[in-house]
Amino acid sequence: MDAATLRGPIDGLVGGRDVVITTHAVRGMQPTVDAVRAHGAERILVLGGTEGTGDWPAGIEAVVVPATVRSMTEEVLALESLVERMTPEHHAALDAWDPDRTALVLGNPLTTAPEVGGRPIAGHRRVASADLEDKATVDELLDAAGVATPPHEVVRPGEATPAAARLEQGRQQGVVISAGGRNGGADGVRWVGVGDAREMANELVGAFEGARGPGLGLVRVAPFVEGTPCSIGALVTGDGVAVLRPVENITLRRGRRLVYSGLSTVYDPPAAVRDEMEAAARRVGEELRRRVDHRGGFAIDGIVTPDGWLATEVNTRLSGGFATQPTGGDEPSVALLQVALLERIDDATYTAAAVEAAYRPAAEAVRCVRVARILDAPPAGGPASVAVVVEGRTARPARPDEESHGLLRVGEAATGGVVLARLTDDARPLDLGPPAAPLAASLLDLADQLWGTGTGGLSAGGAEQVIR
Repeated sequence: MDAATLRGPIDGLVGGRDVVITTHAVRGMQPTVDAVRAHGAERILVLGGTEGTGDWPAGIEAVVVPATVRSMTEEVLALESLVERMTPEHHAALDAWDPDRTALVLGNPLTTAPEVGGRPIAGHRRVASADLEDKATVDELLDAAGVATPPHEVVRPGEATPAAARLEQGRQQGVVISAGGRNGGADGVRWVGVGDAREMANELVGAFEGARGPGLGLVRVAPFVEGTPCSIGALVTGDGVAVLRPVENITLRRGRRLVYSGLSTVYDPPAAVRDEMEAAARRVGEELRRRVDHRGGFAIDGIVTPDGWLATEVNTRLSGGFATQPTGGDEPSVALLQVALLERIDDATYTAAAVEAAYRPAAEAVRCVRVARILDAPPAGGPASVAVVVEGRTARPARPDEESHGLLRVGEAATGGVVLARLTDDARPLDLGPPAAPLAASLLDLADQLWGTGTGGLSAGGAEQVIR
């Protein structure tokens, strides 16, 4: 199926309409704005939770609904409740831009509201699907789909220490405590010794204001597993499941603190492990369809170990890994494809085979590294950026006369500040195969050297022991 055929249904949805894009950060949304314009949109307004870091999209207006957040999880929760947090002033600003309330409002991976100010939200997240990604209840979904997981127990905080002792079995490797509910960016996950399990479980329960999900009040306890964190994304269509390529979830360490630091597609798991991940994604996708008639994106996070891949959670939405999908091709953006799938627009066009054939080769052809590390405060010197070149698993500033791999940035964010890097191999090759975690650590070291971000000295941990 050619790209024009895939674009047609979305052209019909977007073409000739004023469009509202809902998102967390307004800055950095230029690719989505470009994608919407390419389908024939007229005026565009971005409804966001913060201005963010990066370039302001050209030719748009914006309404910002700010929230005070202290972590990536609170960013996730703030985006989920974006519409609910709008004040009368925000609604008035939207009405002034769209007085007839005829604009097309495009949902995002997290916002669950079905409408805003009388305008339906196309592609909003369904609550039944959202509840299935709860960290304390997701293992039942994985078990039903026949997907291997680490040994684990789901308990009340007061039962965490005896559960940890049973699971850790004296190996002195510690345990991982995960808070129930929906959370992200490893904020609700801690690696601790057995003796600290109860205290940490009590700390995590109720740590995130506005947390949601059926597992609130519970924690998941599992033995620590060494390996490379790696996810697999897929999209449930009307007739099947389209599976994309694996994405490394870059998780660095400071001692036993796990520091989520971005995503990469330069990492290639062993072929047998990749086959295992893809088969798991197809089974989970069909189980999601059976349970809640799920459509659209989801991802399974897990760990590549010497003995295979162990799944740890499921995100029933377009998770961060989908942001590694290349943009600028002839096929529709994944964000707009998600809207079409959720709204069941032309299932005959968006079949599993057609979606996989269009999007998977593109992700294989253009690899990327996307580093993101939040800061407690805005950068003292203000926003800044530098072009960087990657040499193996280290990064340095590019010379004025050479092609770079992309930009390393520091700027403001809802949490205070953020370090971002967006590197691709479309203009200059990247080293493919081994994990990108050491490269991410190098980029964060460089940011600390240039701008005093405090992100230096992180370890790549098990990713430095390349599993082939």
